[in-house]
Amino acid sequence: MNLLIGNGVNQIGSDKFTSKEILKRFLVLCTQFSYYYNGMYNVGFVKDVEKEFQKRDIDLNIELLLCEVYDFIFSSRNFLDKTKAKDILQVVTILKIIGINSIFIDNGDTIENKIPDEYVEKFNRFQNIFTLNYIENWDTLNKVQYLHGKAIINPNGKENIEYDEEQYNYDIEYASAIEDAQVELMCFPIRNVDHIVMLPIFDNIDKQDIIEIEGKHFNSGFIVYELPEPKLNKTLYSEFGNISKLVVFGVSPFGDKLLLDAIKKIKEVIIYVYEPLINAAEVNEWLRYISHAKILDSKDFLFDVN
Repeated sequence: MNLLIGNGVNQIGSDKFTSKEILKRFLVLCTQFSYYYNGMYNVGFVKDVEKEFQKRDIDLNIELLLCEVYDFIFSSRNFLDKTKAKDILQVVTILKIIGINSIFIDNGDTIENKIPDEYVEKFNRFQNIFTLNYIENWDTLNKVQYLHGKAIINPNGKENIEYDEEQYNYDIEYASAIEDAQVELMCFPIRNVDHIVMLPIFDNIDKQDIIEIEGKHFNSGFIVYELPEPKLNKTLYSEFGNISKLVVFGVSPFGDKLLLDAIKKIKEVIIYVYEPLINAAEVNEWLRYISHAKILDSKDFLFDVN
């Protein structure tokens, strides 16, 4: 038996993983994105994002949120071009850094998320466990397969920034700049996002297209180098190719058509939805793409024999 889980699982263990809570942290991190990352990526629009989205009442999953931000950035900065790989990668990389940290980091600290033991026990009954999340700390058996990449949270400390120790000791302005950069890095302990799949929802470009663009280019600051050989060779959701039954729990149907297309090809699909009578729009979206799916109430997940 095969299980696919998403951010809904995080919400079992903590109320810090709702869309609105993630948005709050996202906007705070936009204000922190200044010294170090502006120097690295030569950007000056991130605080404008914070100002713009403070005005809006948004309740979107992270990738739909990134879509709104992505569109705002390109509409407000005429020097960026949506048709250029350089500009796409520039903005996508920045959004990935802010987005992944806004899920798991609050004021520089990792958000504690204790999944109840009864859920962990139920998850481990499945032969294969796939996740759309980036961290599954409950997985002590190392069974989880990370479809979007596994995030690594780096330790904080001045040793993470290369600096001249002698100049640091006698140059007050230099030392102050290092300290400012260090404060910022403490807010972004997840820094390596090259292998992470977290992308805005594009009108005419899907996740696989962006992965292929990333595979052919190396993004270093504002310079994007074309690689002689692609560095990535990943087909999203190819893991579903040989399975005939899938149980889906804690996953939103909104925003990732590529995922829905992959699930649609599976013969037997059981989808758990939180309060399906109330969340009829979510049920309808699932059935619009996967008409043969069986929809069940997520409160019954622990007790059903799958």
